[in-house]
Amino acid sequence: MPAPLLEILKNYLAEKNYKKKIVSLNHRQYLFPNELGEPITNAAINKFITKRCKAAGIERVTSHAFRHTRTDMLVLAGADMIYTQKQLGHKNASTTLEYYSSLSEDIQRKNRTIQDDFINNIVQKK
Repeated sequence: MPAPLLEILKNYLAEKNYKKKIVSLNHRQYLFPNELGEPITNAAINKFITKRCKAAGIERVTSHAFRHTRTDMLVLAGADMIYTQKQLGHKNASTTLEYYSSLSEDIQRKNRTIQDDFINNIVQKK
């Protein structure tokens, strides 16, 4: 996790009084718990998103769309497939490849340019 994001999350937790003196992230501490301090369910998140989409007059999406957005952001930033696979928690690279193969034409064009530049650099060194 990038240090600036970690700092933001620590500040969020401190403001919510999850820890009194030292704020740390661990596997038992939820960033966004429900009223009972338990994890928020996917159904509750999707219900929230559906209401907001309807109010904004936009097409309904589910929380899973955020994973697709995360994948697109990683690829656009130049992350390789192995890193992306690990970030998404995919056991098999083939699952990650499914996301890669559905990327927009702009992303594919960028990747072709990277490949062409790489080959040109090799050829020029000979």
